[in-house]
Amino acid sequence: PTNSQQIIILLTDGVATKPSDPKGKSEAEDVAYAEAEALKAADGLKNEGIMIYTIGLGKDIHADFLKKIAGMPENFFQAPSTSTLQSVYSKISKSICKELPVRIEITYKIYDKNI
Repeated sequence: PTNSQQIIILLTDGVATKPSDPKGKSEAEDVAYAEAEALKAADGLKNEGIMIYTIGLGKDIHADFLKKIAGMPENFFQAPSTSTLQSVYSKISKSICKELPVRIEITYKIYDKNI
């Protein structure tokens, strides 16, 4: 359909580790490089009209980074454990599956066989 929206839901531990910085000398440089590369890829997708939702699974996630990937803070969700994933996916589905007003037109004609 022409009115459909392309969506990516990214489930991650929230720490970018790949690709490694070819010139990096520390883990912090590798993480910074991987985050920059992920942000570039996400920006490219968003420029194509694709909506991104991010879910950070666990306690030690980079929430600010995942909010940037998502592009909108309301498209970022934190799931401290796998037991909370169902409610997160439910929230996402409710935000993307909206009911639209429908116009139903019924026309009828009554036939009288005596006429």
